[in-house]
Amino acid sequence: MNNPQNLHNVRDRWVPLLMIATYAIFGGCSIPFFYDSILEVVKPGPDMMRLVFGAVILYTLLTVILIVLLVTRLMLMFQRYEKALRESEEKFRTLVVSIREWIWEVNGQAEFTYSSPYVRELLGYRPNELLGKRPFDFMSPDEAERMAGHFHCCTVQEPFCAMEMRFRHKQGHIVIVEMGGTPVLGAQEQYQGLRGIGRNITERKRAEEIIRESEERYRSLYENMSEGIMLFDLVYDDQHLVDYVIRDMNPACETMLEVKWTDAVGQSAGALADHLHGLTDIPYLPRFARAAADGMTMHQEIHLPEIHKHFLAAVFTPRDGQFAVLLADITDRKQVEDALFKASEFYRLLFDEFPLPIWRSDADGRIVYFNNAWKKLTGLKEQSGESILDVMHPEDADRYVSAYTDALRALKPFQVEYRIMQSNGQYGPGMHVGQPVQGPDGSFMGFLGFYSLTGVAEYATI
Repeated sequence: MNNPQNLHNVRDRWVPLLMIATYAIFGGCSIPFFYDSILEVVKPGPDMMRLVFGAVILYTLLTVILIVLLVTRLMLMFQRYEKALRESEEKFRTLVVSIREWIWEVNGQAEFTYSSPYVRELLGYRPNELLGKRPFDFMSPDEAERMAGHFHCCTVQEPFCAMEMRFRHKQGHIVIVEMGGTPVLGAQEQYQGLRGIGRNITERKRAEEIIRESEERYRSLYENMSEGIMLFDLVYDDQHLVDYVIRDMNPACETMLEVKWTDAVGQSAGALADHLHGLTDIPYLPRFARAAADGMTMHQEIHLPEIHKHFLAAVFTPRDGQFAVLLADITDRKQVEDALFKASEFYRLLFDEFPLPIWRSDADGRIVYFNNAWKKLTGLKEQSGESILDVMHPEDADRYVSAYTDALRALKPFQVEYRIMQSNGQYGPGMHVGQPVQGPDGSFMGFLGFYSLTGVAEYATI
């Protein structure tokens, strides 16, 4: 479709020129015919000669004026074209200088015929240092050999884009340039070279490499960590949470839950429960999903009795629409805790029913336990807030406090005699014995001891 602006240009520029040219040519060619016409009308004579001479001069003058107008019009038009051309060249030159991309051109022998000034910043060379040389002259031998094949493809009139080339900077370091170009063809469609642009992607490639290495490290950590990780996608229906689908799980999670990755990924939580030895439901997951939907994090111990395992679960939201569950298998720890609880219950029952009065204090020296024999002897209960001093003879209190304080300070065994008030209201002599107790890590946990009413002589023989 013709552009209306182009039609106006034709009308405004060329129509007047064509008219003037037509008048000039017609006027110059019609002078002889005009002269013959006058001769036919006017008889020869002096008057005729004056008339003819005047007419010829007038006609010639008009023709000259028309020719001058034509030439002037042409000169003005050429001046406008030259001005527009200079402005266009100036705009192109400004664009080439200011743009942060390398504009280049090579001939049919792949030799540079043009390079924009940006190459000075890009590769450290002035534009004229590239002229007559090939791009391969600024590459390592291996890179030049690799890129030669790509340039050969371009000589068969195939444009290229996003081609990465590794140039060697004038100072020696490598600069990665993303190149794009188009073949330049002559009048007979013969190949004359290439013209294109290049941009520096060294920092981008370095960032991509850092990201790739980081992803590889995290992927290696993800695949080799001892904790299990499950990633879920939240499924909504009209902004209501309706389900959650397993997106991924690491190998540790497969081992913990005894389910294969191929059987779990892409399945809903209900399908996962079915794979877990016929579970009908995993009661913790709905709670986790609701917490993730609200952007909350949570920690909880969970127990799956069907597979006889305990886990410590940490739930967090890595991104909107997802939640992740980090699982630590604490089955062994729970078994140890259960064994310790059973053992502590056994020893508590043993101490409670032991016939000799037994007591225990904490690391700060406070009495925290009396067995049944002690309670029966004195009537004291550790829940009542009473202490040994409440049933001790007042005259023996200082000696007891001194011995107990020294033992607590030095963390050493001690024994002290004092008289104790029995449940019948009578004082009886006895021996108070204490032994420091250490925890698994060697820390002081308090004293464990007993009280004997046998007397010192009898106690020594026990």
